[in-house]
Amino acid sequence: MIRCQRTSVVLFLVVVAGVVACKKSDSPPDDTGPAMADRTAAAIVITANEGEIDLGQLAQLSGQSAEVKQFATRMISDHTATLQRQRQLVQRLEISPLDSALNRQLQSDARNMADKLRMLTGDAFDRAYIDGQVQLHAQVLNLLDSNLIPNAQSPEVRADLGQMRVEVSDHLRAARSIQLMLGSGAMRDGGLAGVDGGLIIDIGLGRPEG
Repeated sequence: MIRCQRTSVVLFLVVVAGVVACKKSDSPPDDTGPAMADRTAAAIVITANEGEIDLGQLAQLSGQSAEVKQFATRMISDHTATLQRQRQLVQRLEISPLDSALNRQLQSDARNMADKLRMLTGDAFDRAYIDGQVQLHAQVLNLLDSNLIPNAQSPEVRADLGQMRVEVSDHLRAARSIQLMLGSGAMRDGGLAGVDGGLIIDIGLGRPEG
C-alpha cells in the first residue's frame, strides 16, 4: 500500500513537471528587455541603407548631371559599406532586427520616392533626386539624434550609430551643396521642403509592437 502511494506521488510530480515545461516552451519570447531598442534600431538602419542604395542605382541610370551621378555613386559605395558593417555587427552581437511602424514607413517612403523618380528625366530627375536626398538624410540624422543613439543599449551599437551619424551628416552637406548648384526645390524655396517633425517622433523604440 505504501509503495503504491509513493508511486502515485512520483507520477504526479512527473506530470506536473511536464505541464510546467510545456507552458514555458509555449510562452512567447520576452520582448520587453533592454535589447528591444537595439533590435528596432538594427531594422531601421538596414532599411535606410538599402533604400539609399536602391535610389543611388536609379540615379546612376537616369541622372543627367555629372555631379548627380557622382553623388549617386558615392551613395551606393558608402551605404553598401555601412550596411555590410552593421549586418556584421548585429550578427556578432546576435541581435535580431525587429520591425516597427517607423521601419515600415521608411520602406514606404523609399518606394514612393523611387516610383516618382522613374517618371522623371533630365534636369527634373536631378532636382527631384537631390531634393529627396536632402530630405531623407535630414530625417535619418534627426532620427539618430532624437531616438536611435539616445536609446541604444549596447555600447557597440551606440558607437556604430555614432559613426553612421558622421556619415549621414557628411552626405547631407554634400547633397545640399548640389541642391544649391541645381537651384532645386528646398534651397530655392529657402528651406527644407517636406522635412518636418511629422515622421521623427518619440516612437518608443524600447516597446514591442502592439
